Amino acid sequence: MQIKKKIAIAAVMLGAVACGPQEKETPTGKKFSIVEGGSGAAIKENNIVEFTLNISTTSDSTLFDITETGREFAAVKVFPDSVVKQQQAAGQPADPLGEMVAMMSEGDSAQMKIIASDFFGKMAPPFIKDPAQEVVVGIRTVNVYVDEDAYRVAMEEKQAEAMKKMEEEAEKYIEIDDQLIQDYLTENNISGAQKTETGLYYVITEEGNGETPAAGANVKVHYTGTLLDGQKFDSSVDRGQPFEFPLGQGRVIAGWDEGFTLLKKGTKATLFIPSALGYGARGAGSMIQPFSVLKFDVELIDFVNPTK
Repeated sequence: MQIKKKIAIAAVMLGAVACGPQEKETPTGKKFSIVEGGSGAAIKENNIVEFTLNISTTSDSTLFDITETGREFAAVKVFPDSVVKQQQAAGQPADPLGEMVAMMSEGDSAQMKIIASDFFGKMAPPFIKDPAQEVVVGIRTVNVYVDEDAYRVAMEEKQAEAMKKMEEEAEKYIEIDDQLIQDYLTENNISGAQKTETGLYYVITEEGNGETPAAGANVKVHYTGTLLDGQKFDSSVDRGQPFEFPLGQGRVIAGWDEGFTLLKKGTKATLFIPSALGYGARGAGSMIQPFSVLKFDVELIDFVNPTK
């Protein structure tokens, strides 16, 4: 019984050791650890691998995380050894990240401690202040595709799914945006608002004279853009420089392409633009969030209709 007990304890200890980090070394001598093994198959030549990516200091301060770029994963192709050798023979430096991924399995998590210049080469990103500093590169392989064709098909399917979701979201916001605009008009005692078939609202504050511009006209305008809460995000008035663009050519948001066709030369107006006619699900910059209703105080200074 005592012998069996010792054997059992030894087995548990060996198991604990086996479950610890697995040390590896790339063909060019870069050491890394598999800190958590995945359940997927080993990665092979020509695979396209999606992975999470985090770069930190040795004291665990984050320098970079792939999610901060708006992307969920980075991706890399695992080139055949013959191609890698040709690249290196031609003077191209080895890619530590690619070498590390090629030695992993799907679902693995790995870390590599490496001098920044050895990892990035001569083109270090802005977050690397000292190329001689040691950094910790952490990755987790998430999705492995057989080859570039399989990856392309998967990306097309993801894009189609994302577009479907965006369209569903946009449909939902048609009613939400309309109610927001109506509430704003009521709360601010704004009368005389007119609504177009597309959902654009406009209020003429100073009527101009003559004709309205035709599609293709080169228009000169002044504008001040705000959110419904009053935050200003852009203004040609503040810059003292009118803005010119060809009307109806898709060079500006749809709400502008439609809105300025409703105004005579010299007219001042306020456009209330639902998100579907603005920046939609993508938003714009840090202030205009996805599905934002926009308010523009505009003036149609002048226009030149296209020659027939």
